Amino acid sequence: MKRIHLIAFAILTVVSTICFQNCGSYDSSGSSNSPSNSTSTNFKAGDPFKPELVPYNVSPALATALSNYSNYTGLKAVVLSREGNGYALRLPDAVNQEDASRALLERCQIDFKQYCAVFAEGNFIKYDANEFASKHLNVLFNITTFDAMNMPGALFKWRDFFMRNYNGTNVTFHAIAIGIRGSYYSGWSNFSQIDANRRSMELCEAAINTPCALYAAGTSVVFDIANYQWSQPLIDYGPKVLDINRIPFISDEQRGRIAVPMYQRMMSNSNLRSVVAISRGGHWYHREVQRDITQADRDFVLQNCNADIPPNPDPAVYHHRCFIYSENMQVVMTRAIYEEYALGR
Repeated sequence: MKRIHLIAFAILTVVSTICFQNCGSYDSSGSSNSPSNSTSTNFKAGDPFKPELVPYNVSPALATALSNYSNYTGLKAVVLSREGNGYALRLPDAVNQEDASRALLERCQIDFKQYCAVFAEGNFIKYDANEFASKHLNVLFNITTFDAMNMPGALFKWRDFFMRNYNGTNVTFHAIAIGIRGSYYSGWSNFSQIDANRRSMELCEAAINTPCALYAAGTSVVFDIANYQWSQPLIDYGPKVLDINRIPFISDEQRGRIAVPMYQRMMSNSNLRSVVAISRGGHWYHREVQRDITQADRDFVLQNCNADIPPNPDPAVYHHRCFIYSENMQVVMTRAIYEEYALGR
């Protein structure tokens, strides 16, 4: 029986997501439609928003969001690329309309790798037709030194949070991963920068169920706005054969000291069985027995894994509950299990 306490390997996860509901289309290739000239040029700044005034042919997903847009309340915006991609959604965490439109415009350029323009703010068209046609401009530039106030696509709320917290933790290494629609997740480690980088990527992917990209490693921004690629999937969901090198969220130190020896013992003893519980915060507890795993074994490892987690963890800063990751040589963690225990959904 082994317990790994999360003392020197702390993780703080924070998400800044500008797509809360009713998002537009997303296409990782950067284009879902051919460029289209305006078929509707009869709109002026201040006109009430109507989906039929949108001047481009758009994807079905974006068309659906546009048709629902007038029903959204609060701060909201429509941004479009000439290729017909974009977003039409509300941003309830924005501090004002400028914050909402800026974040959404930046996110549109990153997600689709196309220049976008704000078509509507609130319930009204932002520009005259001729002026709108000239607003598809580059709004993002690469930077090399991390500055939270320059995090592209992030609302001010989360820029401010990272400004106050990213470099203020009592850990040695830290990293930030970026995902689609303005998602940011941070990973921290006292063991290595590689650990922090990988775990920020794993936490990001696990939270939004989509591969992410590394944005910052320590104080260096490594995200190339024009040439980035989303990573290959890092998280294995069951049923799948256990790959000891792909167990997520734990440190490489934990992997070498605990996980690899367990794996080697099982490979050399066909009668040995094991059950492993982990959390997205890096907690680990496992049991090895010379018999079939029972529900009592699962309950035991979960109880011990959860021992260091507060009964009611703050979802903004802590890691929810432990879950069963593997039994014997099989990954049993499904996406549904992860969402229930790690994300509290």
